[in-house]
Amino acid sequence: MAQMHGKASKYLIRLDKLNRVSAYILLVGTIGSAIIGFIRNYKINTTLIGLVIFIVLWSPIFWFAYRRYKKYLNESDKYHRGRKGEGAIWYELQKLNNQFHVYQDAVIKGNQWNIDFIVLGPTGLFVVEVKSHTGNVTYANNTLLLNGKPFEKDFLSQIKQQETGLSEFLKSQLGKDIKIQPVIVFSHKWATMHFGMNPVDHSGVYVVQKRLLNKLINSTQQVFSLNDISKIGEQLEKLVV
Repeated sequence: MAQMHGKASKYLIRLDKLNRVSAYILLVGTIGSAIIGFIRNYKINTTLIGLVIFIVLWSPIFWFAYRRYKKYLNESDKYHRGRKGEGAIWYELQKLNNQFHVYQDAVIKGNQWNIDFIVLGPTGLFVVEVKSHTGNVTYANNTLLLNGKPFEKDFLSQIKQQETGLSEFLKSQLGKDIKIQPVIVFSHKWATMHFGMNPVDHSGVYVVQKRLLNKLINSTQQVFSLNDISKIGEQLEKLVV
């Protein structure tokens, strides 16, 4: 079993809860305001014309509130899926042997993003970005596509920034360049792709399904000695405190 470091993403947990709480506050607040408004003008609102006016005035408010409510819930669901996806990959990486160290939710000071997982072991150093989308993933014109259309973000650029950020951090701490392998992994079984064990572009980014992740990590010939792993691991510990 791999040696696990760090905790689940605080970013995903916070935004999941924030959007869900915002949805319920909006729902309760809108309904409560409507009830109070109705009671304050009870005599007028119980007449036919008063009731019609009340409905006409409040219908657009309810429509707007409902749309915002659904948006908050959809955002919450997106972050919740992200949490589940990272959890699934955490369990998968745990299956690596005990020569490997897995660092979850690593944050490099000065950067606006986190790294879902860093994997360090005798076969190398990997940055792993987790995606929970479903559908057919392809690659064309330097872009990853989902069902023929670009993703909402440029995931290849994202993982390359993480690779560069980690490389610069380690060089500043250890005084030398260390090769890092960027990997994007799709956690859901309904995400399909046909890249196999080959990088999708010239920069060497691998895009794999969960079932191929550990095979990819184990496929490289020995790169690091135990001493290398110890020195690099000492610096990576600073990123998951």
